Amino acid sequence: MFWKFIEVADYNKWILTEHMMKIILALNVYYFFLRRCMLTGCLERLSDSLKCITNSTVTLGERTKCIEILLILYVSACQFMPGGHENFQVWFVDMIPIIMVMTNLHPIFFFKLYMDVYPGILHQSDILHHLVSLGMCALLLVFKGGIEKCALPEFAAWRKKVKED
Repeated sequence: MFWKFIEVADYNKWILTEHMMKIILALNVYYFFLRRCMLTGCLERLSDSLKCITNSTVTLGERTKCIEILLILYVSACQFMPGGHENFQVWFVDMIPIIMVMTNLHPIFFFKLYMDVYPGILHQSDILHHLVSLGMCALLLVFKGGIEKCALPEFAAWRKKVKED
């Protein structure tokens, strides 16, 4: 059971799963279409596909944006998915450092946070790990974060060099 802070009787009720599915769908619609303004891009790609145009070029910025959206929505959906077992946590825990970097927190802060919360993910209390992950997802869903505004200076310098070339 993934959410060990909810009673087992309440956890196994269909109503919880139904509400969580609606929350995941609402988060995806909010972030993808409203927060990241991807509706016009989707309609343009759909229009190109209907006209059999498949050779449209994708810029580095578009790829970065796509990866960023996928990571944020994947980890956010994992946090709201009821019925996940402990192995489920292992599937996305490798993405947590990337998500931490995308929050624009200082590297010392997220290094310490990761070392204190995530190494014992399978044998410590899941509530701390779950709340920290929810907090990071909330930061990324509500505030402007992401790969473009990464807190790591080396990455920022690399991005600037790529844009100049």
